[in-house]
Amino acid sequence: MNIRQADLKDSFALSALLSELGYGGTENFIEQRLAQLSSDPSQALLVAEFGNQVLGFIIHALYSAAGAGRGLRPHQLLLHCGR
Repeated sequence: MNIRQADLKDSFALSALLSELGYGGTENFIEQRLAQLSSDPSQALLVAEFGNQVLGFIIHALYSAAGAGRGLRPHQLLLHCGR
């Protein structure tokens, strides 16, 4: 399994994963969200892939807390285990 930064070529696969959860018609939204995330260095959308197939994703954000240092906070996670 490989974890990497998502890019625009992943929009169809990400939309397909979301449609399995009942969120149809998300391809344009995914493309817009990928563009937003690529321009914000404090957030990222990572995909998990096996071979050439995207199996899941996670959106995370960097945060900084007084006295606690910096860290990552996951926002959304989807992993399709049945593939």
